[in-house]
Amino acid sequence: MACDDVGDGALAPAGMCMNAEDGAILGAVDVAAVTSDAATACYLGGATEDASYVACTSEALIDETGLTAGCVDCFVQSALCAKNNCLVECLSDPAACETCREENACTSSFYECSGLPTGEPTPDVIQGDTASDAGPTDAVVVTDTATDVVDA
Repeated sequence: MACDDVGDGALAPAGMCMNAEDGAILGAVDVAAVTSDAATACYLGGATEDASYVACTSEALIDETGLTAGCVDCFVQSALCAKNNCLVECLSDPAACETCREENACTSSFYECSGLPTGEPTPDVIQGDTASDAGPTDAVVVTDTATDVVDA
């Protein structure tokens, strides 16, 4: 499955998180941590096949964050891309994980899908004020511990 594939063979459209509803949530909730927890729980709970992993992680993110399904798809597809392409690197070395995610377009696909700028999303950034001094972020990375499979 391509990193920007939404699970049914269709590519996720761009800008899926660029709306007021998602912007408010992204400014208030650490969606990266929620994604990490959900993806890890799903994977360790046996949802290792792509379809079950996507379904489990998506359901958890929607339930726990209230993000729209389109925005959730961006986070989940980036996590799936990292799981499928960078699992070994991401379990052993965060720097190698980041490099692998870049080389496999996991990170760039996330930003294209979400429409978010390549920085920590804030309400000002979400609403289009790109003058905000947002710090860098990895939307989805896999951690360096064996028990944290996917961190977003």
